[in-house]
Amino acid sequence: MGDFFIVTIVVADSHRDDLQRWLEVVERESGKKTKWMKMSDKARHAYIEALVQNELPAQVYAKIYHNTAGLFDELEVLATAQAINLNREENQIGDNYKVTIAIDVASKTLARRVGHAFRLLGIRIRNVHGERNGLSPIIRLADTIAVRSTANVQEACV
Repeated sequence: MGDFFIVTIVVADSHRDDLQRWLEVVERESGKKTKWMKMSDKARHAYIEALVQNELPAQVYAKIYHNTAGLFDELEVLATAQAINLNREENQIGDNYKVTIAIDVASKTLARRVGHAFRLLGIRIRNVHGERNGLSPIIRLADTIAVRSTANVQEACV
């Protein structure tokens, strides 16, 4: 693997369904039909413009780790827990909360294991599940941000 690893977390609070619908409209109107690297420059620009011009009904967090040595699952849990806690602080959410966590292409075994890790970190879990690759517009948004961020980091290192 590379020298760095980027984790992107999208926190939608209780507006997950609204966010999904909004992202589907943005994708449709921008012409985003495929993965970021396969999109035309015109569609990329339209997608990013739509995200920037409108108020995204969610918070997006990203964390870059260097020299990860195969600790990807653990770092995803840590970054996600940090994003959840930061979001709770920013929105003054007390201890009476539960979160649903969707992880891109996570198996049921992995979902159970990371659910346990979240609980050990004090995150109140309603559900942890895997999303099939590319089916969720929220996961596609996170992937797009991670891919774009990766390209930016690689360009900065040249």
